[in-house]
Amino acid sequence: IESTRQYNKLCKQFIKDINLLDKKIEEILSNEKNIENGLKNLSNRNATLLLFWIELYRRSKDLNYDEKELKYDFTLEHIMPIKWEEHWNFIDVPHPEDELPYEEKKKDRNEKVHWIGNMTLLKSRLNTSVSNNKFEIKINGDGRKKGIKHYASLSITKDDIVIPYENGNLKFWNEENIIERTDNLFKEIKKMYCLN
Repeated sequence: IESTRQYNKLCKQFIKDINLLDKKIEEILSNEKNIENGLKNLSNRNATLLLFWIELYRRSKDLNYDEKELKYDFTLEHIMPIKWEEHWNFIDVPHPEDELPYEEKKKDRNEKVHWIGNMTLLKSRLNTSVSNNKFEIKINGDGRKKGIKHYASLSITKDDIVIPYENGNLKFWNEENIIERTDNLFKEIKKMYCLN
């Protein structure tokens, strides 16, 4: 949808002909590459909503969850912060392709922080508390304040990030982790929308 005017026009058409809505959704979903690319540059609002849907999808599929419904009161957390230079520099958090020139690594990191695989949902106070800190501090806390692992209740945070960290499978969080999680979320989205 290119403009608000076009959006309004389409909405009117969808109201008149519900089959048109189904056709449009099918057309959008039929091009997996568009979806995959879309996961690499989402607005914060859309990323928050999509991650919330993924969480609800997981809860609907797993009978072990007590709560199937959630209140939509989470905020978006970039695991590797948008302002990564201080605590997530290439010395502390190596780039997987360390031989690249500095500017290329910087450009790549600046792009990857906006991929869906680098995002999760937290309650607002926790999000503020973990801020731009190092990965270990975000997970464990800083001694005065507890970190994500003490408060994470969502599968998209606990299962995707905290448990792998605690199991020793995640030493740090870098582009490699972002790529892998983005791929995994893409596969999950395809299942959600029956694209497999």
